[in-house]
Amino acid sequence: MSPERATGTHVVSKGYMIFLVILMGLVSQMDSWLSLIETKAVPGVLASFGISAGEFAFKQGIFGIIVFGVFFIAWFADAFGRKRGMMALVLVMGVPAILIVFLSSSVHVFLLLYSFIIMGTTSNLWEVPIAEVAPAKRRGLNGSIAFLIGVVPLYAIIGI
Repeated sequence: MSPERATGTHVVSKGYMIFLVILMGLVSQMDSWLSLIETKAVPGVLASFGISAGEFAFKQGIFGIIVFGVFFIAWFADAFGRKRGMMALVLVMGVPAILIVFLSSSVHVFLLLYSFIIMGTTSNLWEVPIAEVAPAKRRGLNGSIAFLIGVVPLYAIIGI
């Protein structure tokens, strides 16, 4: 490892930094959408499984223990690299997102898969690459821009 890389002064191109901020901003956008979709989706979930809001919230709390798996994702990214960690995170969120459509025969299976998706939204691993490669003088600004991309209410602009 070069001394520049070891001390955090590794220089990346401006184009790469713009790409990274936009890409991580889009990941932040997905994170925001997943956090907000529950308000629209839960009434349909309750009707589909024929349970009350209280029963759903109780079971969601129990299955919510899975969300502590976020510590494993963070450890994995530290131990095996950010790229592999982000790919693991994509798999942890993506595979259940696909399977939830086909395998949700009961509220328990639904909540199991949904808890893995929520674990992914709590990760915030998308912030790490910006903090690691942005120049020190622009680190906060670049991270804030990525965050701001994530809070643009595309769900309201695009519609249902």
